[in-house]
Amino acid sequence: MSYNLRDLKQKSKIKKAEHIQSNNSIENKNNFNTVFVLDNWIGLFFLLENFSKPEYEDIQILKTRNFSDLDLLHTWLAGPSLLRKTHENFLNNRQFDFTSLSPSLFLKDGDLYSFDSRAKPYDFLFFEDHFIPTGLIWDISKFLEILQTDDWRVFYESNSKNVIISEIEKIENKQEWMISLEDGKEIFCRHLIWNLSVKTLLKSSKNIPFSLESRSIIQSIKYSSAFLFSITLNKQVCDQGHTFLIPQSYTHTWGHFVVESSLNFSTSHPWFKCLFFPQVEEINEDILLQKLKLLKRSLYKLFPSLETCDWKEKYSLDLNYASSADEAGQLSSMDLDWMKNNGLWVINGEFDGLGKAACNLSQFVENGIEASFKNLSNFS
Repeated sequence: MSYNLRDLKQKSKIKKAEHIQSNNSIENKNNFNTVFVLDNWIGLFFLLENFSKPEYEDIQILKTRNFSDLDLLHTWLAGPSLLRKTHENFLNNRQFDFTSLSPSLFLKDGDLYSFDSRAKPYDFLFFEDHFIPTGLIWDISKFLEILQTDDWRVFYESNSKNVIISEIEKIENKQEWMISLEDGKEIFCRHLIWNLSVKTLLKSSKNIPFSLESRSIIQSIKYSSAFLFSITLNKQVCDQGHTFLIPQSYTHTWGHFVVESSLNFSTSHPWFKCLFFPQVEEINEDILLQKLKLLKRSLYKLFPSLETCDWKEKYSLDLNYASSADEAGQLSSMDLDWMKNNGLWVINGEFDGLGKAACNLSQFVENGIEASFKNLSNFS
């Protein structure tokens, strides 16, 4: 079954208008069982999976940027699949449906090779090797079905609002949190679910007693920017389901273009989802456009029939796409126990911003943050 995002957006606008009154009624309320600070797709999918449970009847969803639920869905779809063979156990354990792409290939001296061949690829730069394992495509059709329901639209539009958070404080000797907003308002809750990075949490918090060692390590973590580029084609130009790693240069260590061929889930048209990781000094319009032209030339050489194709393209720049380490994995067991005992959950702590919440899903699970999915239904 295919889904048209344009229809979903129209339905969203209609439901939003119908529930202005509900939004107004919640505006003056400042005490909730749960506050969910929503920022990216994994938070959205968590809500889609759990919003109908009784413990989410009294919830306030805070968004620190202006986006819709459909914007977050687009974010998940941008760029090559972040889910790789290394995340298969995570998807199986969650009983999520997925399909496996064909093995990844790399380009060298004009020919494509598999990674188990005798040929050796050029050196990979930061995070490019994440795409060496075979890609996995997560079937999100059940989430799309939920997005179309009146129950979801009522829940999301009635309970979410845009805010600027100035400070978060754990109220001493009480199972309660206080979120102070820039406009002077305060919101109180028993349970705080944080869908941004641990680094952002520490910057916002007044009295979270994480160890000095954990704080120091988390503050030292670096993030890499990514330029994401998608091309929707009017006809097929290659076998679908491959991830290609294409050198930007055969003489310089400039890194690779990561290109994935698949079918657009909404239109069923062939598309390429591409990315590359620009250096800090390359993040300006002229250099990014030069890189984009180089990427297109590489695609033309690899797939000559592209010359006869019509296509539509979209691109975006994510300044915090991938982290150099797993933030959540730096927290001590004492830190994690304090979070659990005080009603604080970070459901994708190592990711700061949109678009990369699958980068370290294996660590995300192994370090206990996956418990947020299992235990949030056990509010006391």
